[in-house]
Amino acid sequence: MRSTFGGIEIGKRGLMTQQRALDVTGHNVANANNKNYSRQRVIQSATPPYTMPSITNGSEAGQVGTGVYVRQIMRMRDLFIDQRLRYENHALGEWSIKKDNLIELEAIFNELGSGGLTASLNKFWDSFADLGNSEGELAYRQAVINNALALTDQLHYIDQTMVELRDNLGSEIEGKLAKVNDLTQQIADLNKLISTIESDVSKQANDLKDERDALLDQLTKIVDVSISFDDRSRANINLNGIGLVQGDMAHQIRIEMGSQTRTVEVDLNDDLTYDPISGDQEYTYIFDQYSFKVGNNSVEINSGEVRGLLDVRDEIIDLKVNRFDQIVRTIKNEVNNLHKSGYDKNGNTGIDFFIYDSSGNYEAGNLLVNPALVADPNMIAASTSSDSDDVSNVENALAISRLRTKAGTISSTTFEDFWLTQAGKLGLEIESAERMEVNQEVMVWQLSLKRQEVSGVSLDEEFSEMIKFQQGYNAAAKVLAKMDQMLDTLINGII
Repeated sequence: MRSTFGGIEIGKRGLMTQQRALDVTGHNVANANNKNYSRQRVIQSATPPYTMPSITNGSEAGQVGTGVYVRQIMRMRDLFIDQRLRYENHALGEWSIKKDNLIELEAIFNELGSGGLTASLNKFWDSFADLGNSEGELAYRQAVINNALALTDQLHYIDQTMVELRDNLGSEIEGKLAKVNDLTQQIADLNKLISTIESDVSKQANDLKDERDALLDQLTKIVDVSISFDDRSRANINLNGIGLVQGDMAHQIRIEMGSQTRTVEVDLNDDLTYDPISGDQEYTYIFDQYSFKVGNNSVEINSGEVRGLLDVRDEIIDLKVNRFDQIVRTIKNEVNNLHKSGYDKNGNTGIDFFIYDSSGNYEAGNLLVNPALVADPNMIAASTSSDSDDVSNVENALAISRLRTKAGTISSTTFEDFWLTQAGKLGLEIESAERMEVNQEVMVWQLSLKRQEVSGVSLDEEFSEMIKFQQGYNAAAKVLAKMDQMLDTLINGII
């Protein structure tokens, strides 16, 4: 026969269950502004009824219920939306950081301002034109030297700033990967806690999972990892199929520094290595290059912030080797060819206007105005005549000034057009990166809204739930009160 006290147990269970539901609702409200929080719901189920059919139990009418209990506290999360959002995060991180650093690279060239390289080149050509329209006075010669020094100073600045930006990008890459290693270790630690807690099937490590998901969101913006979950609720993370997190274990990404070479052909007037087979001279650039390993396995990073940083580093190499140094070498060679064919004020010839310093490097940052000309501007070969008394002959200075508009000087165009074309290409790359960033921001925003629809806390909904559970609690309390009256009648009334 069923116990008289069974009704009290049912009321007690009702009170405890509604109280737990109110606690969870309060937890939701408290975290309404926590962007990493997923709202929780109490799943209530009926406790096993009395009695379960058996040989020894009587066949009473129906099965008498024994109350309610909290079967599960469920975290509201859509794994498909999470996967899509993290996938789109890869590209957002890549294009966003790429755009920012390309803009910084564009600022180095300052093409739209008065300090741009085009403006400095124009002043340099103008000073030769002014000298060619004079009778070779010292003041005009000094102006040529001053503008040439200003030009080389700007070339040095651009070259040095590109190198510094590339070094800074390298430091940022190293910092990002240190962050990745820190995140994967935290995720592995959380995996261990979550699997331990959820080894009891009645328990859910909801808040710890929210914490882990926030770390996973950060991680997927930096590198293009793939994520899966095992039957113990552990997040396993792979990069190119190589495990970064496997259960409770995290494996570090290790940076290895190698070298990258770029070989370019240069004019025979440059004092560089001569290739007897091709008959050309070549100069080899050597750049540091990152590679990545997990354990003994090489891995590629194909998206995310690290990929964006790597792409901009490569863009700097291309800009320096194939565009910037190319135009500087061509300016040097074209000016020197004419200058060496002319005569200075003393009738001397064969003098280089530009030289490279003694470092043995032939980049833009090593170009100098010939120190002999700086010391004595009268050594500028402005004349086409060896007659030092023919002061009116400054035709060579005019010939050098006309290099500004000489077609076919570099890549079948003029210096200015070539440089503006290269600056324009950089501008187009920035526009492309901005467009891709906007597209990805829209995708991520839309997916974030969908995630919020599932996981976000609505205060109106929580207040409604709060009233419902409060009424349930009050009703359970009334059941207990009635059962107390019944027991009072049974015990005290009989006596």
